[in-house]
Amino acid sequence: MKLKQLPGCLDRPRTWQRYLKSRGIYSGSIDGKLEGATAAATQNYQKKTGKRDDDLFCLSFERPDKDHYTEDNTQGPVYLTGPIRDVLRPIAYGYYLLTGKDLVMTSGLRKPETQARLMYEKAKRGSSALGIYNWTLRKPIEDAYEEKTKASAGEQATIDAITAIIQAQMNRHDYISKHLTGRAFDVRNRTMNRCEKEVFEAVVKVVLGSTHGHLIGNEPGGPPHFHVQF
Repeated sequence: MKLKQLPGCLDRPRTWQRYLKSRGIYSGSIDGKLEGATAAATQNYQKKTGKRDDDLFCLSFERPDKDHYTEDNTQGPVYLTGPIRDVLRPIAYGYYLLTGKDLVMTSGLRKPETQARLMYEKAKRGSSALGIYNWTLRKPIEDAYEEKTKASAGEQATIDAITAIIQAQMNRHDYISKHLTGRAFDVRNRTMNRCEKEVFEAVVKVVLGSTHGHLIGNEPGGPPHFHVQF
């Protein structure tokens, strides 16, 4: 991704300095000044890579220097499978380069009972919150919720009934959420400003460009987050 293609709200000089620093070529401060040490590092980078001026300021999100994400376990453990980490690492690295911040992960692989509890909480807010799910797979869950609610069965009995339905669907290789397959993850965005959200969307588009994955913005019935599946 070339710097000139990035969202206009970004601080491009600082982005370039972070990029050089993550490649071990620049050791100075991230101050947005492209002269002096930054200019020398840029020349060094150009010599090492053989890049010409017209493609010099082009960022690669491959080979992250470290994992630029943390896990928010306040609502339970966040399970990140190997496939999730393979997709997440370049996305988090790209986001860090452009913003200087790490991503916060709120969900990865889910067990049936975890998915059931989330759907139970959404059902309490109204059926519209379940509208993002496949109708054929969510209908028996909605029916079970209504049946248990009318019978005053209680929260745990209702969640157990939903869990059993989700497990039966999985036994048939039907998955109401990609989270159940370990090929989806959620990223907190309630602390992101408008520019940072634009950056995240742009990076995801680049990283998932050669896959069949896609990004969903704010799913209804839950805290603000980005949902990425692939």
